[in-house]
Amino acid sequence: RMEDTRTVLSDAVAVLDLLIQGNRAAELQQFDKALSAVRIMRRLRLRAVCNVPFGLYVERRVPALVSKLTSAAQDRLHQWLSEIRTKAKDVGKAAMGVVQARKQLDDGNSAGLTAEGIYNARLELDGAPPGSAVVEEAGITFGPFLQGISVYSELDKAKDWVDHYISQRRQQLNLDLPGPDNFSESYRDYLSHICGFFVLEQAVQSLYEGMPRHEVEALWEAAQSSIAPMLSRQFHRVESSSEFLQFRMYVSLFCATLEEHGYSTQSLSDSLESVRERYLTLLLEEAHEDVENAVQTNGFIPMIVNTEGEYQRLVHHKLHALCGASADDMFPRRLRFSESVPRIAKLVKSFIFDYFNFVKASSDVAYLVLKALDMFMFQNIVVELQEATEHKRPNNVPQLQVIIQVAANADVLCSFMGTLEAYALHLCNVPMTSHVRK
Repeated sequence: RMEDTRTVLSDAVAVLDLLIQGNRAAELQQFDKALSAVRIMRRLRLRAVCNVPFGLYVERRVPALVSKLTSAAQDRLHQWLSEIRTKAKDVGKAAMGVVQARKQLDDGNSAGLTAEGIYNARLELDGAPPGSAVVEEAGITFGPFLQGISVYSELDKAKDWVDHYISQRRQQLNLDLPGPDNFSESYRDYLSHICGFFVLEQAVQSLYEGMPRHEVEALWEAAQSSIAPMLSRQFHRVESSSEFLQFRMYVSLFCATLEEHGYSTQSLSDSLESVRERYLTLLLEEAHEDVENAVQTNGFIPMIVNTEGEYQRLVHHKLHALCGASADDMFPRRLRFSESVPRIAKLVKSFIFDYFNFVKASSDVAYLVLKALDMFMFQNIVVELQEATEHKRPNNVPQLQVIIQVAANADVLCSFMGTLEAYALHLCNVPMTSHVRK
């Protein structure tokens, strides 16, 4: 019996040593060592080996060790989540930069790209997983997440780990989604941060197949429903077409990057379509001031061409055939129209180009551009010419001369419409002969 007692005491000391080692390893976040201790103790028949009272005591300590171990894994996860939250903006910017660089490379244009951007873009062109390069460059490793998966899987609690992870990420997203008060100044940082959040989620998905895709998609749908109205409000606050276009281009890049990482951005794309009229309104308002200035400055006397260089500028704008002067005439030449006509022609072509770039992704781009051209001609040119003959005539110009010159200018601009339509259709890659005006 003494020998038996000594054996029992020896086994009891071994079990206590395991228990102490397991607790110490859990406190130090040495997860493999702590799991090994739990694994061994679970295999021991503690009540039989350590005598009944002592065995029961030790056996009750095993769940406590498991709890300490899972808590340690969660603490490490929380630290890691805080770290990646601070790096999300940089990850998003880098991911968007890769998409932009790849698009430029596809178009044969590498102007303005950094060597780093070209390298990352080519990595993904060569088949690297989307976002892998930028996540690595941000110094993000997934050890804490994978260690937690290992711990919880060993304890048959993998689902609990996934649920906890998703819950923590949802809390972070809810904190980030409202956006800054000065959104117009900070939208790039805001969208980059949200983009980085979901690029990282895609990276986690690629590392652990047990992460339910529908949970991540639910996070993205919640984000879309919050971001879309925010973007729409901001679009309607923008007061210049150039600022509007920059904002829209960044939102488009944001959408393209998320699409690249497997997220549908249909709701955001719909919000971009819904603000098309706002952009057109801004363009027309700005053009009205330019047309008014052109008409009032040089709109009431015939244009005089003094040199061959001035005449060639008319050739460049394809207005020479409408000038009413022969190419053999000596300089200076007196033309049918005023100096305002070439200026207006240039304004119209600039307007067509700007609006085309805004709607070029639409399926009915030619129709949209030509419709906008009609609106430009009527709202800006026709109305301005009418007002010039009725209300805005300069005091030193006889009314009859104004009416005659305005009529001549209007006739030339009407004749020039075919050239403008051809320019618009060329941009839209639609043959003039195959296009029928709606």
